[in-house]
Amino acid sequence: MKALRVFAFAAFLALGAVIAPQTASAYKYYIHVGDGNVITMRADNSQDAIDEFNDLINQGFLDPNTAWLTKRPNGGCIAGCD
Repeated sequence: MKALRVFAFAAFLALGAVIAPQTASAYKYYIHVGDGNVITMRADNSQDAIDEFNDLINQGFLDPNTAWLTKRPNGGCIAGCD
């Protein structure tokens, strides 16, 4: 009887995973600032991350001379590279 309940529960979870709407997961991007700190942000794609990074610079939250954006914590620069 217990095995039947476990099977029913597993079937319920599997069905729920199929029926539940799948949401797009955001990817992590990393903003490196002049003092050595790294800020993690999430964006749906690289272009959205670059746009958000540029907005933060334009709003004065980041120094355009010392901030840069990467896809990985120690990865190559995708914005703010000079």
